[in-house]
Amino acid sequence: MRPSRSNVRLSTLGVVGTGWACGRIGFGRTARLTFVATAIGLGALLAVSYDASPVALAAYVLCFGIAQGARGPIVSTLTSRHFAGAHVGTIYGTVFCSMAIGGASGAWVGGALHDLTGGYRAVLVLSLVALAFGADAFRPRSPVLRGIDPAR
Repeated sequence: MRPSRSNVRLSTLGVVGTGWACGRIGFGRTARLTFVATAIGLGALLAVSYDASPVALAAYVLCFGIAQGARGPIVSTLTSRHFAGAHVGTIYGTVFCSMAIGGASGAWVGGALHDLTGGYRAVLVLSLVALAFGADAFRPRSPVLRGIDPAR
Protein backbone atom coordinates (compact mmCIF):
# COMPACT_ATOMS: atom_id res chain seq x y z
CA MET A 1 0.00 0.00 0.00
CA ARG A 2 1.42 3.35 -1.03
CA PRO A 3 1.24 6.35 1.31
CA SER A 4 -0.98 9.17 0.14
CA ARG A 5 0.61 12.20 -1.48
CA SER A 6 -0.57 14.49 1.33
CA ASN A 7 0.99 12.13 3.89
CA VAL A 8 4.33 12.19 2.06
CA ARG A 9 4.19 15.98 1.76
CA LEU A 10 3.39 16.50 5.43
CA SER A 11 6.07 14.06 6.54
CA THR A 12 8.63 15.74 4.30
CA LEU A 13 7.62 19.13 5.66
CA GLY A 14 8.01 17.78 9.20
CA VAL A 15 11.48 16.32 8.57
CA VAL A 16 12.76 19.47 6.84
CA GLY A 17 11.10 21.69 9.45
CA THR A 18 12.68 19.65 12.23
CA GLY A 19 16.16 20.24 10.83
CA TRP A 20 15.47 23.95 10.56
CA ALA A 21 14.01 24.14 14.08
CA CYS A 22 16.93 22.23 15.64
CA GLY A 23 19.27 24.92 14.41
CA ARG A 24 17.07 27.71 15.76
CA ILE A 25 15.63 26.44 19.04
CA GLY A 26 17.70 23.33 19.80
CA PHE A 27 17.26 19.59 19.67
CA GLY A 28 15.35 19.27 22.94
CA ARG A 29 12.69 21.86 22.21
CA THR A 30 12.26 20.62 18.66
CA ALA A 31 11.90 17.00 19.82
CA ARG A 32 9.36 18.06 22.44
CA LEU A 33 7.37 19.93 19.76
CA THR A 34 7.26 16.78 17.64
CA PHE A 35 6.04 14.77 20.62
CA VAL A 36 3.35 17.39 21.28
CA ALA A 37 2.26 17.29 17.62
CA THR A 38 2.07 13.49 17.76
CA ALA A 39 0.05 13.63 21.00
CA ILE A 40 -2.37 16.17 19.51
CA GLY A 41 -2.76 13.96 16.46
CA LEU A 42 -3.44 10.85 18.55
CA GLY A 43 -5.82 12.79 20.79
CA ALA A 44 -7.68 14.03 17.73
CA LEU A 45 -7.95 10.50 16.39
CA LEU A 46 -9.27 9.38 19.77
CA ALA A 47 -11.85 12.18 19.55
CA VAL A 48 -12.86 10.92 16.10
CA SER A 49 -13.63 7.53 17.66
CA TYR A 50 -16.32 9.25 19.74
CA ASP A 51 -17.61 11.77 17.20
CA ALA A 52 -16.72 11.67 13.51
CA SER A 53 -15.74 15.33 13.40
CA PRO A 54 -14.06 16.54 10.20
CA VAL A 55 -12.15 19.10 12.29
CA ALA A 56 -10.70 16.40 14.57
CA LEU A 57 -9.85 14.26 11.56
CA ALA A 58 -8.07 17.21 9.91
CA ALA A 59 -6.17 17.87 13.17
CA TYR A 60 -5.06 14.23 13.22
CA VAL A 61 -3.88 14.27 9.61
CA LEU A 62 -2.05 17.58 9.98
CA CYS A 63 -0.39 17.04 13.38
CA PHE A 64 0.42 13.36 13.06
CA GLY A 65 1.49 13.75 9.42
CA ILE A 66 3.94 16.54 10.20
CA ALA A 67 5.38 14.67 13.20
CA GLN A 68 5.72 11.37 11.29
CA GLY A 69 9.42 10.72 10.84
CA ALA A 70 10.40 14.12 12.21
CA ARG A 71 12.33 12.72 15.18
CA GLY A 72 14.51 10.48 12.99
CA PRO A 73 17.02 13.22 12.12
CA ILE A 74 17.18 14.30 15.76
CA VAL A 75 17.91 10.78 16.98
CA SER A 76 20.53 10.14 14.29
CA THR A 77 22.30 13.44 14.97
CA LEU A 78 22.32 12.97 18.74
CA THR A 79 23.57 9.41 18.36
CA SER A 80 26.46 10.45 16.14
CA ARG A 81 27.41 13.33 18.45
CA HIS A 82 27.27 11.30 21.67
CA PHE A 83 29.06 8.26 20.33
CA ALA A 84 31.40 9.68 17.69
CA GLY A 85 34.14 7.21 16.92
CA ALA A 86 34.70 3.72 15.68
CA HIS A 87 31.52 2.22 17.16
CA VAL A 88 28.96 4.86 16.16
CA GLY A 89 27.58 2.64 13.38
CA THR A 90 26.94 -0.25 15.76
CA ILE A 91 25.31 2.02 18.31
CA TYR A 92 23.21 3.78 15.67
CA GLY A 93 22.13 0.41 14.26
CA THR A 94 21.20 -0.82 17.73
CA VAL A 95 19.09 2.30 18.38
CA PHE A 96 17.16 1.92 15.14
CA CYS A 97 16.86 -1.86 15.48
CA SER A 98 15.34 -1.29 18.93
CA MET A 99 12.91 1.22 17.42
CA ALA A 100 11.91 -1.33 14.77
CA ILE A 101 11.33 -4.00 17.40
CA GLY A 102 9.23 -1.51 19.38
CA GLY A 103 7.21 -0.66 16.27
CA ALA A 104 6.64 -4.31 15.43
CA SER A 105 5.66 -5.27 18.96
CA GLY A 106 3.45 -2.17 19.18
CA ALA A 107 1.59 -3.27 16.06
CA TRP A 108 1.11 -6.75 17.52
CA VAL A 109 -0.05 -5.42 20.92
CA GLY A 110 -2.34 -2.95 19.14
CA GLY A 111 -3.94 -5.77 17.18
CA ALA A 112 -4.37 -7.86 20.32
CA LEU A 113 -5.93 -4.91 22.16
CA HIS A 114 -8.28 -4.30 19.25
CA ASP A 115 -9.33 -7.94 19.32
CA LEU A 116 -9.87 -7.82 23.10
CA THR A 117 -11.75 -4.51 23.20
CA GLY A 118 -13.41 -4.42 19.77
CA GLY A 119 -12.01 -0.98 18.95
CA TYR A 120 -8.99 1.24 18.80
CA ARG A 121 -9.51 3.44 21.85
CA ALA A 122 -7.33 1.31 24.14
CA VAL A 123 -4.62 1.24 21.44
CA LEU A 124 -4.69 5.04 21.17
CA VAL A 125 -4.49 5.47 24.95
CA LEU A 126 -1.58 3.01 25.16
CA SER A 127 0.11 4.90 22.31
CA LEU A 128 -0.22 8.15 24.25
CA VAL A 129 1.32 6.49 27.33
CA ALA A 130 4.22 5.11 25.27
CA LEU A 131 4.67 8.53 23.69
CA ALA A 132 5.03 10.10 27.14
CA PHE A 133 7.77 7.61 28.03
CA GLY A 134 9.61 8.38 24.78
CA ALA A 135 9.31 12.13 25.30
CA ASP A 136 10.89 11.86 28.74
CA ALA A 137 14.30 11.30 27.14
CA PHE A 138 14.12 14.83 25.72
CA ARG A 139 13.09 16.67 28.87
CA PRO A 140 15.11 19.76 29.80
CA ARG A 141 18.54 18.88 31.22
CA SER A 142 18.19 15.29 30.06
CA PRO A 143 21.37 13.18 29.82
CA VAL A 144 20.47 12.66 26.16
CA LEU A 145 20.92 16.39 25.53
CA ARG A 146 23.82 17.04 27.93
CA GLY A 147 26.71 18.81 26.28
CA ILE A 148 24.91 18.97 22.94
CA ASP A 149 21.82 21.03 23.50
CA PRO A 150 22.24 23.54 26.32
CA ALA A 151 19.05 24.48 28.14
CA ARG A 152 17.55 27.45 26.35
